Amino acid sequence: MRKVTQAEIDEREKQKLIQRIARVRYEHETAGVTINGMQVATDRQSQALITGAFSSAKDAKETGEAWTIRWKSAGGWAELDADQMIDLGRAVRMHVQACFDREKELAEAVEAGSFTESMLDDGWPE
Repeated sequence: MRKVTQAEIDEREKQKLIQRIARVRYEHETAGVTINGMQVATDRQSQALITGAFSSAKDAKETGEAWTIRWKSAGGWAELDADQMIDLGRAVRMHVQACFDREKELAEAVEAGSFTESMLDDGWPE
Protein backbone atom coordinates (compact mmCIF):
# COMPACT_ATOMS: atom_id res chain seq x y z
CA MET A 1 0.00 0.00 0.00
CA ARG A 2 1.37 3.40 -1.04
CA LYS A 3 1.90 6.03 1.64
CA VAL A 4 0.23 9.42 1.06
CA THR A 5 2.74 12.26 1.04
CA GLN A 6 2.36 15.53 2.93
CA ALA A 7 2.30 17.35 -0.41
CA GLU A 8 -0.72 15.27 -1.49
CA ILE A 9 -2.50 16.01 1.79
CA ASP A 10 -1.71 19.71 1.40
CA GLU A 11 -3.00 19.68 -2.20
CA ARG A 12 -6.25 17.97 -1.13
CA GLU A 13 -6.75 20.53 1.64
CA LYS A 14 -6.08 23.35 -0.81
CA GLN A 15 -8.66 21.94 -3.23
CA LYS A 16 -11.24 21.59 -0.44
CA LEU A 17 -10.67 25.22 0.49
CA ILE A 18 -11.02 26.35 -3.13
CA GLN A 19 -14.30 24.39 -3.36
CA ARG A 20 -15.50 26.04 -0.15
CA ILE A 21 -14.68 29.47 -1.60
CA ALA A 22 -16.71 28.57 -4.72
CA ARG A 23 -19.70 27.61 -2.52
CA VAL A 24 -19.50 30.93 -0.67
CA ARG A 25 -19.27 32.78 -4.01
CA TYR A 26 -22.39 30.99 -5.22
CA GLU A 27 -24.24 32.00 -2.03
CA HIS A 28 -23.33 35.66 -2.56
CA GLU A 29 -23.99 35.50 -6.30
CA THR A 30 -27.51 34.12 -5.87
CA ALA A 31 -28.52 36.04 -2.72
CA GLY A 32 -30.13 38.88 -4.68
CA VAL A 33 -29.32 42.55 -4.97
CA THR A 34 -31.15 45.85 -4.51
CA ILE A 35 -31.19 48.06 -7.60
CA ASN A 36 -32.80 51.49 -7.42
CA GLY A 37 -34.78 50.38 -4.37
CA MET A 38 -36.03 47.21 -6.08
CA GLN A 39 -35.06 43.82 -4.62
CA VAL A 40 -33.89 41.73 -7.59
CA ALA A 41 -33.38 37.97 -7.44
CA THR A 42 -30.04 36.74 -8.76
CA ASP A 43 -30.50 32.97 -8.65
CA ARG A 44 -29.49 31.29 -11.90
CA GLN A 45 -33.04 31.16 -13.30
CA SER A 46 -33.55 34.87 -12.57
CA GLN A 47 -30.22 35.68 -14.20
CA ALA A 48 -31.43 33.90 -17.35
CA LEU A 49 -34.75 35.80 -17.36
CA ILE A 50 -32.93 39.10 -16.80
CA THR A 51 -30.54 38.33 -19.66
CA GLY A 52 -33.45 37.67 -22.00
CA ALA A 53 -35.26 40.85 -21.02
CA PHE A 54 -32.01 42.83 -21.25
CA SER A 55 -31.46 41.53 -24.79
CA SER A 56 -35.00 42.42 -25.84
CA ALA A 57 -34.66 45.90 -24.33
CA LYS A 58 -31.35 46.46 -26.18
CA ASP A 59 -32.91 45.31 -29.45
CA ALA A 60 -35.82 47.71 -28.95
CA LYS A 61 -33.44 50.59 -28.20
CA GLU A 62 -31.44 49.87 -31.35
CA THR A 63 -34.56 49.83 -33.55
CA GLY A 64 -36.24 52.77 -31.81
CA GLU A 65 -39.18 50.57 -30.81
CA ALA A 66 -41.22 51.54 -27.74
CA TRP A 67 -40.63 48.86 -25.13
CA THR A 68 -41.81 48.11 -21.59
CA ILE A 69 -41.90 45.03 -19.43
CA ARG A 70 -43.80 44.15 -16.28
CA TRP A 71 -41.18 42.84 -13.87
CA LYS A 72 -41.98 41.05 -10.65
CA SER A 73 -39.56 41.60 -7.79
CA ALA A 74 -39.65 40.64 -4.13
CA GLY A 75 -41.39 43.95 -3.45
CA GLY A 76 -44.06 43.49 -6.10
CA TRP A 77 -44.60 44.48 -9.70
CA ALA A 78 -42.79 47.22 -11.56
CA GLU A 79 -43.13 48.43 -15.12
CA LEU A 80 -39.72 49.06 -16.64
CA ASP A 81 -38.87 50.80 -19.88
CA ALA A 82 -35.98 49.70 -22.08
CA ASP A 83 -33.44 51.97 -20.36
CA GLN A 84 -34.45 50.75 -16.91
CA MET A 85 -34.26 47.11 -17.97
CA ILE A 86 -30.86 47.64 -19.54
CA ASP A 87 -29.64 49.31 -16.33
CA LEU A 88 -31.05 46.44 -14.25
CA GLY A 89 -29.40 43.84 -16.48
CA ARG A 90 -26.05 45.60 -16.31
CA ALA A 91 -26.25 45.94 -12.52
CA VAL A 92 -27.02 42.23 -12.09
CA ARG A 93 -24.19 41.31 -14.46
CA MET A 94 -21.79 43.55 -12.49
CA HIS A 95 -22.91 41.93 -9.23
CA VAL A 96 -22.37 38.41 -10.58
CA GLN A 97 -18.98 39.33 -12.06
CA ALA A 98 -17.87 40.94 -8.79
CA CYS A 99 -18.65 37.67 -7.01
CA PHE A 100 -16.53 35.69 -9.47
CA ASP A 101 -13.75 38.27 -9.24
CA ARG A 102 -13.70 37.89 -5.44
CA GLU A 103 -13.65 34.10 -5.76
CA LYS A 104 -10.61 34.37 -8.04
CA GLU A 105 -8.82 36.69 -5.59
CA LEU A 106 -9.41 34.25 -2.76
CA ALA A 107 -8.33 31.23 -4.84
CA GLU A 108 -5.14 33.08 -5.74
CA ALA A 109 -4.55 33.80 -2.05
CA VAL A 110 -4.92 30.07 -1.33
CA GLU A 111 -2.39 29.25 -4.05
CA ALA A 112 -0.01 31.91 -2.70
CA GLY A 113 -0.38 30.66 0.86
CA SER A 114 -1.70 34.01 2.09
CA PHE A 115 -5.36 33.06 2.59
CA THR A 116 -6.90 33.58 6.03
CA GLU A 117 -10.38 32.51 7.17
CA SER A 118 -11.42 36.12 7.75
CA MET A 119 -10.91 36.82 4.03
CA LEU A 120 -13.88 34.57 3.29
CA ASP A 121 -16.20 37.00 5.08
CA ASP A 122 -14.97 40.20 3.46
CA GLY A 123 -14.81 41.77 0.02
CA TRP A 124 -18.02 40.40 -1.49
CA PRO A 125 -20.40 42.78 -3.29
CA GLU A 126 -23.36 44.09 -1.32
